[in-house]
Amino acid sequence: MEFIVLIIILIALISLPTLFAYLVYRCVRKTRIRLIGTLCLLLAPLFTIYFIYTAIFPNDDFYFEMYKTATSFDAPKSAVVIKKTTTYPDFHGDYISVSIIELSKEDYLSLYTKLIKDKHIDTLGQLVGSKEFAAVVGEKEKLIEHTFTRKIQKSEQGHYSISFLNDRKTVIINNVNF
Repeated sequence: MEFIVLIIILIALISLPTLFAYLVYRCVRKTRIRLIGTLCLLLAPLFTIYFIYTAIFPNDDFYFEMYKTATSFDAPKSAVVIKKTTTYPDFHGDYISVSIIELSKEDYLSLYTKLIKDKHIDTLGQLVGSKEFAAVVGEKEKLIEHTFTRKIQKSEQGHYSISFLNDRKTVIINNVNF
């Protein structure tokens, strides 16, 4: 049942911009600028599909933003997203995102030192498991050396956790937003 509702919503999301582009096309098709109407008609569904795709499967910038929110620091240039997943937000905006990010050894140690000194983060953090976390992290969970936790403001259960693996270059960012 949920799948059918999702399909109907996707069709509506794709159809509305295309309908608007069609109306523009109808208005300008008999003028000199009919090429603009044709381009609108062709590009509207493509842009809509692209935006829907990136909403469901976010790019690495989304995970770097989660890194910044969780740690309060920009992701360093050495940061590379190795593995990632996120759930699509439900009607209340609740979602979970998990990413494994590899840093240089210097950036890893720098981040660890900064988080130890941060007064707004729980240095004795704990992990909250989820199927998304298990899917991304898997066996690497055994390699976690230390975890920091930051509560999400205005959320009872929401938090960010930053886990450091014992390889001295990999961090796991776990965002539980409930």
